[in-house]
Amino acid sequence: MLECFSQKPLTFELIGDPGLLKSCGFGPKDCQSLKFPASTFGLGLGAFGHGFEDAQSRFGEFLAVGGSAAYLPTDGTNVPDFMVCSGDLVPEVNVLYGLRCEGGFTQLLRFEAANVDSPIAFSDLVATALEVTGAPAIGMVMVVESAGLVGAALRRSPATAPVTNTSPFQYPEVRTWLSFSTERLYSRSLVLISGVAASFASDPLASLLRRMGSEASPLGHFHAAAFSYRPLKKGNIDLKATVSTLFETETLQGVLHLLTDDRKAAGPQESEFVRGACWISAVSEKK
Repeated sequence: MLECFSQKPLTFELIGDPGLLKSCGFGPKDCQSLKFPASTFGLGLGAFGHGFEDAQSRFGEFLAVGGSAAYLPTDGTNVPDFMVCSGDLVPEVNVLYGLRCEGGFTQLLRFEAANVDSPIAFSDLVATALEVTGAPAIGMVMVVESAGLVGAALRRSPATAPVTNTSPFQYPEVRTWLSFSTERLYSRSLVLISGVAASFASDPLASLLRRMGSEASPLGHFHAAAFSYRPLKKGNIDLKATVSTLFETETLQGVLHLLTDDRKAAGPQESEFVRGACWISAVSEKK
């Protein structure tokens, strides 16, 4: 573990109302245009473009880290898009709901599985990060070599559907709304992950948090961008430089909301990693 000695505490602000997703109740008033400079990271449901009307048919999962942002459009192309800081250009996302964190990290954790056949479960990494910080809630960014991701992504934009009292995520409608990985995806990829985690659900983060493994704790909300593989540099590495290199030199393969699949008789399935770096810090609400 390496200390990062951040001079600025990590804070978060919640954007929008995630509850509107259940009714597809998003309208122009629910869309906020947010910039994500290098001092921030975030995730949520959003799209690039010039306001709500321009982005209306493309809203999907996004994440932003270190001056770069990526999202998966829901317009049928199924091709992820990204934006990288360059000069005065700062990634800007039209956000329906999500989370924006700003500040620095206090610790850098490096990990590596004993062997590639025994990868490390995502929930175990998050539990360790919570233990290291000793905080009830943390912000976390990771760059990892993947042994497989478990997650989901929207197939359709919830901003184009008529408002409904029936959740689109109930069976059988969910099959047309959500692409869920029944097997682990993006094995042997380099993956960028951002999100927040907590030992227990409490406001104001409670509406975003979900169980990450088979136990009641930890809870979290994380999005991931998968890239073509290259070995991750060992030792102390710079987050912004690492992220910029990923977007500029590797191929962005996909964007997912990471989840635990508890439908299988063999037990819950979750994302697993071979080795990686985790930047972590206690996080509190922006005042």
